[in-house]
Amino acid sequence: MAVTWTEDQRRVIDTRKKNILVSAAAGSGKTAVLSQRILSLIMDPEDPADIDALLVVTFTRAAADEMRERIRQALEDAHRQHPRDRHLLRQLTLIHSSSIMTIDSFCSQVVRNYFQEVDLDPSFRVGEDGELRLLQQDVLGNVLEEAYEEGEKDFLKFADCYASGQNDKMLEQLILRLYGFSQSYPWPEQWLEQCGGIQDCPEGTGNHWLATLIAGIHKTIESYEAYAGMALRICQEPDGPWMYDPMVTSDLEALEAMKAAADYGALYEAVTGYAPQRLSAKKDPAVSEAKKEMVKSLRETWKSGIDDLKKKYFTQNEQKMQEIMQKSTWASYVLVRITLRFLHAYEEAKREKNLVDFSDLEHDAVQIFCGEDRRPTDAARAYAARYREIFIDEYQDSNLVQEILLNSISGESRGLHNLFMVGDVKQSIYSFRLARPELFIEKYNRYGAGEEGCLRIDLKQNFRSREEVLESVNFLFRQLMQPDLGAIAYDDAAALYPGAVYAPGQQQETEVLLLDDRPDAGEDGRTARELEAKICADRIRALMGQLQVTDKETGQLRPVRYSDMVILMRAMDGWADVYQDVLEEEGIPCRTVLRSGYFNAYEIQTMLNMLRIIDNPRQDIPLTAVMKSVMGGFDEQELALIRGAFPDCNFHEACQRCAEADTTGSSQKVSDADIMGNDRKASRTDGTGKNWEALCRKTAAFYAMLEHYRQMLPYTPIHQLIGVILDETGFSACVSAMPGGEVRTANLAMLADRAMVFESTSYKGLFHFIRYIDRMIRFQVDYGEADAGTERPDAVEIQSIHKSKGLEYPVVFVTGLGKRFNEMDARSMAALHMEDGIGMDAIDPVRRLRMPTLKKKAIQRRMKEEMLGEELRVLYVAMTRAKEKLILTGAVKDREKRILSWYREAGNPATTITYATRFSAGSCLDLIMPALLRNQCCEELLKEADLWPPFGHALYRADTRTRVYWVEPFSLASQSVKRELTRQDRTKRWEALLGQEAADSTLSPEARAVRDHLRELLDTPYPWEAQTHLPVKLSVSELKRQKRLLEDVEQEELYQEETVIPLIPRFLQEQEETSGALRGDAYHHLMERLDFGTVEPEARAVQQAAEQYIAAGVYTAEEYALVEPADIAKMLGSPLGRRMAAAAGQGPSVPGAALRAGNPGGIDCLIGKPARESVADDTGSRRIHRRVDAGAGNHRCLFLRGRGNRPHGL
Repeated sequence: MAVTWTEDQRRVIDTRKKNILVSAAAGSGKTAVLSQRILSLIMDPEDPADIDALLVVTFTRAAADEMRERIRQALEDAHRQHPRDRHLLRQLTLIHSSSIMTIDSFCSQVVRNYFQEVDLDPSFRVGEDGELRLLQQDVLGNVLEEAYEEGEKDFLKFADCYASGQNDKMLEQLILRLYGFSQSYPWPEQWLEQCGGIQDCPEGTGNHWLATLIAGIHKTIESYEAYAGMALRICQEPDGPWMYDPMVTSDLEALEAMKAAADYGALYEAVTGYAPQRLSAKKDPAVSEAKKEMVKSLRETWKSGIDDLKKKYFTQNEQKMQEIMQKSTWASYVLVRITLRFLHAYEEAKREKNLVDFSDLEHDAVQIFCGEDRRPTDAARAYAARYREIFIDEYQDSNLVQEILLNSISGESRGLHNLFMVGDVKQSIYSFRLARPELFIEKYNRYGAGEEGCLRIDLKQNFRSREEVLESVNFLFRQLMQPDLGAIAYDDAAALYPGAVYAPGQQQETEVLLLDDRPDAGEDGRTARELEAKICADRIRALMGQLQVTDKETGQLRPVRYSDMVILMRAMDGWADVYQDVLEEEGIPCRTVLRSGYFNAYEIQTMLNMLRIIDNPRQDIPLTAVMKSVMGGFDEQELALIRGAFPDCNFHEACQRCAEADTTGSSQKVSDADIMGNDRKASRTDGTGKNWEALCRKTAAFYAMLEHYRQMLPYTPIHQLIGVILDETGFSACVSAMPGGEVRTANLAMLADRAMVFESTSYKGLFHFIRYIDRMIRFQVDYGEADAGTERPDAVEIQSIHKSKGLEYPVVFVTGLGKRFNEMDARSMAALHMEDGIGMDAIDPVRRLRMPTLKKKAIQRRMKEEMLGEELRVLYVAMTRAKEKLILTGAVKDREKRILSWYREAGNPATTITYATRFSAGSCLDLIMPALLRNQCCEELLKEADLWPPFGHALYRADTRTRVYWVEPFSLASQSVKRELTRQDRTKRWEALLGQEAADSTLSPEARAVRDHLRELLDTPYPWEAQTHLPVKLSVSELKRQKRLLEDVEQEELYQEETVIPLIPRFLQEQEETSGALRGDAYHHLMERLDFGTVEPEARAVQQAAEQYIAAGVYTAEEYALVEPADIAKMLGSPLGRRMAAAAGQGPSVPGAALRAGNPGGIDCLIGKPARESVADDTGSRRIHRRVDAGAGNHRCLFLRGRGNRPHGL
């Protein structure tokens, strides 16, 4: 079915010969429009482009693969309609070498083509993250050690002032942070040298940081002016506190004077000269007490705010501040020098190992494309001539390096406009990757102003969410997101407009659930996080019985499922595990993948300890941990017996003596069963002790097992050794049976993968691998939990907001909104900023005093502005994931005090919340609630707090489709108690029933029958236990691979895990890709309908039959497009096809699957004999005798030899 494009989407697709910036709002169909524009260029009837003449830079490999497949499928469809079109045929050939890739892949291609330009060995490889982190630490340690040995005075002073007393960790963090910042600049050394030479004094207007500071203070004062204006209007109302009018007016004049101060000196005088008058003590019974309190509250806000400005920025006059900053100038210089030294040493170390990282690839590509004069080189001009148009996806997340790189190969130098950039600055949430959203904003404003050859197109229609969700999002962000915080004005051009069509539903309003986090809230031992998770659990349970959502396939309403819901949170650490525990406790299935704690996982610690004692058994703690695990099978009492028997030595020697004391003789050969660790039984001699002889045998078997693995080391790769240990000890089966078994098994697989990656480096052997892992733990390199790769059919997803970007869910919970923002970076000893450089503390080492400089405070303020802007964008991303239902939750401490602080915006007549309120926000709730309190959705909340709703505000009557509720902790506890009592009562009744004796006369015959039936079900062993250990499916390609392995060297495990298909984000699923599986299904669906007895083995006959099935509606044209009739005709004419034609009269094909243990042969067809006598049709397969025995899983056809003998049991 043809897609109907909106007018703006059509402009994006059809506009030519311009630099185009597409501002694509959430859910606006960005991916589909981008793909269609590429297709329109390729299939332009007047001037068609070759696919390899287009450079498409995507943010992820998944996005690149999806786009390439989408374009390939569209080209195949077009080629079927125009089979003689040579241009289309050429594109189908070129698609495989097209330049649709990530920026990293593009840079790698450039460097490999021009490696000689950057003096790089062409056999270089991209280093693994952990390997590079460890190399960084090695190099940095050597650089600092050399600097200490040289004893340069300034460096020693710097280390004394800025390093902690115990180690150089803080110093190392400073150097690495500054190094990381420099890597986002095209020429890192130049940026570092500029940082070291910036003049750190507040004189003049040439200092960008000072101008930015003054502008920020002016914005704060403007907010205080607005508060004073609100207070003055209240004073002048008929029942207002008229006696406060003079004081408020005086304050307003002082604020105006501060705002008029243009430089630091004048602003210092205005702020420090502010002396507010005491409020009048006059009484008037006609004055509203509520309005008096409101004026007092507003005045206290600007008074305390100005006091805060004094303390932060105006504690010293201009001359004194200059002197303080001069004391930190030398420190900035030393920090830059040592960072440059590290940069050079690190580059040299990577060159020696022939390693690069992704940052190196980008900078090398810039060096290849840009000469010393910053002009395009011959290489850049060659690439520019190659590409007709350059597409940049997710442009809001680009950095300056990528900007310089892609501009150098654009047509700009030739007067051409061939850049196409698409993104949404409201979704720029990767500041930790040093993204520069200001690049997008600069073009957004410039292109929007109508610059020649440039065009901005806004895609505003949202085809994802219900109107209720969009109304809530628009209402909040019109008040919160502005250029001062958030980078862009959330105006009509940025707002979301409904484009999706939904059936009318109920309970679709957005909900805001506020947990009253009182001091007594945790009386039952629950923390605020657990209580908030409990709110989500209760709401999920309620929605499961009430809410209906739209089915993606049918478009009709259906009951909501667990898998329709997601819980999003800003940070997973310390939150996700709490939510998972609470949801599982409440009986709600859930799924999450943690991004930290990998090396703390039980299974990883145990396996690493096993490897440690194989390498060196003289490690008592790892040895004890392994012995107590399932690998050793020892309990605490057994370990205590060993320790008590040999108290005069370390534990390893005690275990050795115990093993040698084996009464069977230490020289006796240990059995294979013992080596494999299967002898785990030790009989008891009495109720208090262990059988010593059995314990000795058990210890001997354990040490024999270690020796067995130790002897394997010289010829066994580490990843294979891990596999052997998992299989032979049964540890893999054990962890798979534990809670979260799939994730635990995947964690162990990841450890084996890491071992394989390690072995591809210059290091080899178990010793070096263990040291490698230990150092990663020491330097806090954490891979996070592995993704088990299996989708639970019906479970609530728990994930971070960043991971959810690009995805969509019918029901979204955004949680933890009361959590305070992380401002750790702004509070460090050195504040870093790409434009403002370095701001350091001035430290007096003699008096041991630390004084923050004005520049550092200015940078910290700017960092906070950018942090708050990012938090707003993160909140926007989270809220726009919802399709039909949005629920926000957060915990609130000091309920009454917080409501009063939010309420001050109720009197602000402007749509936008004041800058001061937004800048002082400590959490997302401090941003959300001042906006919502101006609306009728919070009327009951305000009345409960004895506050007057702002009936006269322009936003009060707006339909926000939002409801706000307080949730009391005791109500959560009472619900839990009720459910637990019900569960316990039900459990007791079942246990009482099952525990009754058969002759119990108190039971009715019906009750006894139920009890006996339940006992039979519980006690009967499962008859097919062996088959549960076999895989559900085994592919033909896997069988072939195993056959080759068997023919070559040695046999491997035949049954491998089913290949995991990567989860493709929903925003990449707008058009289903044509995979081999789809093509195979298309063949199968046609062949299962063919009448083998009548269809001739000719392509035309197959085509005619297919057309009949399509006309009858039992087969689709889309499926037939994937089929080659000649292939089927060839099969029909084969001996197997003729045999199947002979059997066609026995009935249609029968789908089925079967299992066979242990034989790698295959079954092509089953002949129609009784099930227990069926035979395989080809050589190499075995006869089936009295058991189900089949080959590689699912077989496409079964045919019968003789009537009435259809196979059974398959």
